[in-house]
Order: sequence, then structure tokens, then C-alpha cells
Amino acid sequence: MSTSTLSEELQIAQGRFVENNPLSLKQFKESATFLPAIAFKSGQGCHLTSVDGHGYLDILGEYSAGIYGHSNPKIIAAIKETIDNGINISHNSLEPILAKHIVGRFKSIELVRFTNSGTEANLMAIAAAITFTGRKKVMVFCPGYHGGVLSFRGKNKSSPINVPHEYIFGKYNDVEGSRELIRENGKDIAAVVLEPMLGSAGAIPGSKAFISTLRDETNKAGALLIFDEVITSRLAWGGLQGELNIMPDMTTLGKYLGGGMTFGAFGGRKDIMNLFNPTISGSHTHSGTFNNNVVSMSAGIAGASVLTKDVLRQLNELGDQLRTRLDQTFKNKTNKIWISGIGSVMVPHFSKKLNELTTQEIVTVEDEQLRDLFFLDMLEERIYMGKQGFIALMIPMTEDDVDRVVKAVEKWTDRRKMFL
Repeated sequence: MSTSTLSEELQIAQGRFVENNPLSLKQFKESATFLPAIAFKSGQGCHLTSVDGHGYLDILGEYSAGIYGHSNPKIIAAIKETIDNGINISHNSLEPILAKHIVGRFKSIELVRFTNSGTEANLMAIAAAITFTGRKKVMVFCPGYHGGVLSFRGKNKSSPINVPHEYIFGKYNDVEGSRELIRENGKDIAAVVLEPMLGSAGAIPGSKAFISTLRDETNKAGALLIFDEVITSRLAWGGLQGELNIMPDMTTLGKYLGGGMTFGAFGGRKDIMNLFNPTISGSHTHSGTFNNNVVSMSAGIAGASVLTKDVLRQLNELGDQLRTRLDQTFKNKTNKIWISGIGSVMVPHFSKKLNELTTQEIVTVEDEQLRDLFFLDMLEERIYMGKQGFIALMIPMTEDDVDRVVKAVEKWTDRRKMFL
């Protein structure tokens, strides 16, 4: 039996990772000096091949953007046909087709506008709320993530590179604390922004009591409620807003809805979205060279024909199966690891669990080392996930793939049992 410490085992695993991926290391050294990331050269279905020749089962799914897999023939054919007809052609016949699909799926969206990413969509939705209400303050929740310049996950709550709005910081899933903050600041709050389930910040579902409170209190305060469903829109046909039967004033979307291409969208009530209606005098310009680019529009339309209501349901059922089995695997071996999520999106947590809805974990240096070791050990099993444990399943995945992941994790809990 190994007598190495967790820190020593992590260093050994890091060394093996570097040794086993020399071409990835070579490519990485051109732009960075830290532990290299794997560089991939191709993908088929739910599998990736690295420049070092290793094949991986991809359970990261490009953080949800890759829901269709890496080689869906309908999407590839649509992109090729579109490119053959011209690339930069300004307003095009594809926009209203994709817009109609989105409006048809999400009840809160009466009108929609396209952007290049979920980050842009959130920026535009917040800007619309500030303009519509004439107020300045924006309430967000910790932890939370709405894009590279709207990140609220660190110890200081707000990233130093965030857009400098006047933020009010709430605690996710804190019903009474959130009610109090809204009532104290109500007349100054333009918008309350949240994911109905935290995405990359930990896949913690928002409780119905919490989200219902936000809906009730924003209605009373005259503030807008914005749901960031960039990730959670894939968890039900009408998004989590449909499952919860709680309608926000505005919704932001992104990732997979562009068929795997760069994409974002924001939409909501007609009276709010008319701020950008060019036929109305005094409306505001929402410009962006690539907002409606034909590659994203065509890929999004093709993706919509692939991701039917039944396919989405089956994918989330497969995710529920994986999460349930992993949860039992961890429970059988340790109380240091637990897993959260809904449907096809989930995250294992390497920390002491406080309660079912917690977002305030007790995370130690050893917890972070164990998480990093898990990531590296899964790579050795040729399973690729987010470094923080983020998992987003892809349509091509099968029950055999679920079995493979579970067996790899079972093997890991035995291999690393001295640290569990």
C-alpha cells in the first residue's frame, strides 16, 4: 500500500500527465508556462483525439456548447452549404427561422435578439434592464457566473475585471437574506440576475422557494428578473423556467443553441425588447458585425432539428442515471465527495457538504488537491471532463459510455481510498 501523501501523489500524477502528452506540452509552451492543457486534433461523436494520439470519452461537451457531439452530419452539411452560398451577407433569411424556434421554446421570450456569446447576451440584458427601469443597481448571487466579465465566484465576490456595475451581492438559495436585500434596495435595483441552477459555479439547483421569492419581490420592487439559461435551457424543453413555472422578465441563452458555433441571445417581454426596435422612434441601436452570422444561424437551425423534445428528454434521463450511480459510488466509499446537478449537467464536489442546497462549501487545500488528482486520474482512464469536475453530456453518449464512467470512478475510489 502506498504511503505517499496526497500532495506527493498529485505531483506524481502531474508528472505522468506531462510525460504522456509531450506534443500537448510543446504546443502549450508557446503560450503559457503552467501545467499544460491537452491539445486536441479531432473529434467524432462523443470522442476526442489529442495531438499525442490518445482517444478520450468527452463528458465535458465544451461546457454545454457541444451537446450535439463533434461530428453531427446534419450540422456539418448545413454549415458547408451555407459557406458555399457566401459568408458575410448581413441580414439573411436564416435569422427569423432560428428566432421563431427560440420564441417557440421559451415562454418568457416574446422577442429575441442575437449576440456572439452568452456573456454578450447577459451584458445586453443588464443594459436593457438599466435603461428600461432608469435604475443603476444590479443584484447578483455568490457564487455565480454569467461570463468572463460577470464572474462572482472568488473570495472577494466580484472579479477585478468585471463590468463595473453597482452590484448588490446575495447568497444563492438564501430566501430570507435575498428578500431583505431586495426590500432594502428595491427602488434602486434595475435587475436581479441568476441561473436557475448554477452552471460552472457548481451545478447547484436553485430551490423553488428561493426563485419564487425573487419573482415575488422583484414584481413588488419594479425590478426586472433575468434568468441566465445559457446552460440550464438544456435541462428541459422550456428551460428550467418552464419546469419551475416561474417566468422571468428576460432570458439569456447561448452555447448549444448555435449548433456548436459562436452564439448568444437575449429576449423577453415585448415592452422591454422594444427598446431595440428600429421601427420605433428613439429606440437604441444593438449592433454587432457577427450577431447574425450565417454560419451560426444555419448551424443553430440544423441543431434544432437534431435536438428534438424527445432527444432532449432522453439525454437528461441518461444524465440522471449517471449522476445517481456516481452519487451511490461516492457514498459507498466516502463522505468527502458529493455530486449535484440536474439531468445532463452535473459537478462532483470535493468538500464537506453542509446541506442539500449549500453553495458555501468548506474547501481545504487537501480538497482542491484531491479534486485535481481526480481530474488527472480520469485523464489516465481516457475520460475528459472539466478540471473543476464539470460534466455536460452529449447526444451521442450511450449507456455503455455511462458504464465506462462509473467503472472508472469505482476504480478511482479504490485506488485513492487512503485519501477518502
